[in-house]
Amino acid sequence: MKWLKKALGRTGRKVAEEHVTKGYIAIHEGRLDQAQKHYSDAIDADETLAVAHFNAGQTELLRFNRDQAALDDAGRVERLGVAAAFLEQALALEASHAPSWRTLARVRERQ
Repeated sequence: MKWLKKALGRTGRKVAEEHVTKGYIAIHEGRLDQAQKHYSDAIDADETLAVAHFNAGQTELLRFNRDQAALDDAGRVERLGVAAAFLEQALALEASHAPSWRTLARVRERQ
């Protein structure tokens, strides 16, 4: 499927940055699920964009906080694991990104 996106011009840094911007707007409008979709699309477009991974991890933590009362133990573990994985990838791409370290610490605390 990635080859199709590339053929249609839906990959690359510019496309990824557009999705990050749309995700940021969605978060501030309270549309966390839509924001997460934009961040996933940004990562698909350019997997080297650290801010997309960071925002995806942060959004996953926000979604966890929103939904934690309705989640069973396995759901909580899975949601926090997904958030941690996004944040760890952000740090692998940009090790000095302090917000990623802080958010990962919050995730680890909840784990």
